[in-house]
Amino acid sequence: MKKKQAIWALVLVVILGGAGYLYNSSLPRVEVTPVNRGSIAESIEESGYTRANESYQLQAPSSGRILTINVENGQQVKANETIMQMQDLTLEADLAEVNQNAAEGEAAVREAEISLKSANLDLEDARSNYTKTKTMFESNAISKSDYDVAVTTLKKAEQSVELLKTRIANGSKQLAAYQNEQGSLQQEYEQLTVKSPIDGYILSLPVKKSQLVQLGSTLAVIGTPHRLEAYVEILSNEVVQVKPGLKATVSYGGEGQTLTGRVKEVYPQAQEKLSALNVLERRVPVVITLDSNGPLQPGYEVKVKINYAIHDKTLIIPREALISGTNGESQVRIADSGKAKTCPVKIGLKNQQQVEILQGLQPGNLVIRDGSLSLSENSRIKVIK
Repeated sequence: MKKKQAIWALVLVVILGGAGYLYNSSLPRVEVTPVNRGSIAESIEESGYTRANESYQLQAPSSGRILTINVENGQQVKANETIMQMQDLTLEADLAEVNQNAAEGEAAVREAEISLKSANLDLEDARSNYTKTKTMFESNAISKSDYDVAVTTLKKAEQSVELLKTRIANGSKQLAAYQNEQGSLQQEYEQLTVKSPIDGYILSLPVKKSQLVQLGSTLAVIGTPHRLEAYVEILSNEVVQVKPGLKATVSYGGEGQTLTGRVKEVYPQAQEKLSALNVLERRVPVVITLDSNGPLQPGYEVKVKINYAIHDKTLIIPREALISGTNGESQVRIADSGKAKTCPVKIGLKNQQQVEILQGLQPGNLVIRDGSLSLSENSRIKVIK
């Protein structure tokens, strides 16, 4: 009898164990993650491109034609190296005319100066002759008519000297004006030989050989070989969070290839842009100075991430764990004693991966990672860590 009872007891244990196994295996399996403290940052991400930190636009010094272009896009150049040669026929004609005028004016002044030397000698002779004639006239050694001739000769000599001095003064003044104009036109002519103001590299050559250009047209853009910067355009309703000095991460190429930098400038005005979906958006240009160039060159496509708020040593959970209540309040589900329980929470910062919890959870709470699971309150669950 006792033997039969023992057998039935064993069978009952097996049945109950199997039922328990079947019950546990039928429970929802949920992945949980413990609530921990850490750092979280809110950020903005946009695609953009790199450009030279400093660049110079070489503009046409006058209207004219491009005769030669001595460089190519991307080419390194030295300061004072000739980039291209322009031709301005009007400027060349004006310079030739003023050169001719200056040469003639200089010859006229030189001729007058030679004549003045001769006139001064004549004046000295006339004065000497007048002195002798006056003495002789006063002693009645010569007639009045001879004395008058000496006086007249002296006056003519004096007038001749004064006229030549006036001619030289006027001629010198006119020559100076010609020379000033000559210098100005010569400087303009020399600027037709377009040279690089810095050591750098050619970023853009928007003109071609034999092309006619207007005064002020951009001939070339030259960038410094130093630090690069990233240029992005951020939606106007998001850019209010961005301030100069904020840290930024610049991604390029494959995964994990990043550089660091800081926001250098936020433009003061938004611009209307069409998105890839042909939607009109208002975007604000933002410039980030890179801490190093890495392998990047001007014009490379990059993705910029700007962290505008960072909290350290705060409670963090995965963003996918967050759910919305019936009234839109923030909630999470936690695993407590093998059951799913809903906890209202107050959130702070959030990004694409994480959410900051200000109230409602404690370190060590096990949060159900997938907030989209359909779980009843206090329903039993199988926890997977």
